Parts: sequence; C-alpha cells; structure tokens
Amino acid sequence: MDTDAQGRLMVAATSDGRIVRADSQAANFTWQTLTVRNAAGTAITPTNPRVAISDDGTVLAVAGTWGGAAGLWVSADGGTTWT
Repeated sequence: MDTDAQGRLMVAATSDGRIVRADSQAANFTWQTLTVRNAAGTAITPTNPRVAISDDGTVLAVAGTWGGAAGLWVSADGGTTWT
C-alpha cells in the first residue's frame, strides 16, 4: 500500500492481484478496483504486484509478473489508462 504526500489518496494490491485505490476524505469511503491493462490493451491481474503512488496522487505504478514475465505498468491519470 502507498499514499500520496497528504495521506489522502491510497493505492494497494490485494492478495489476489487486484489493484485498488481510495480517497480517505470521500464521503463514502470505499476501495475502487482499477483495471490494469498491458500495451495491447488486455486487462491483466499481475502476480505478486507492488504498487506506488506519486506525491500528488496522479501517477500510479504497478510492478509484478504477468504471462511469465516481469512488468511495470504506469498510469499518469490516476488509474484510468495504463502504459
């Protein structure tokens, strides 16, 4: 799990490989599952993912294994699109 500099925006990896995010100051605090996609646009669930979030909460990074190869997926828009 990681948080932005203010501790408001959070991103975490679950034991089953899902990537989730939340805003701790939202009225209805809930974890939202993000759909991580590879370069081909295929939705993936990395094995043993590690996550990070930038200080301002806009950039998310996920490192893990998918399809037998290590990978790093980055979102510059809070988890909407991935490269």
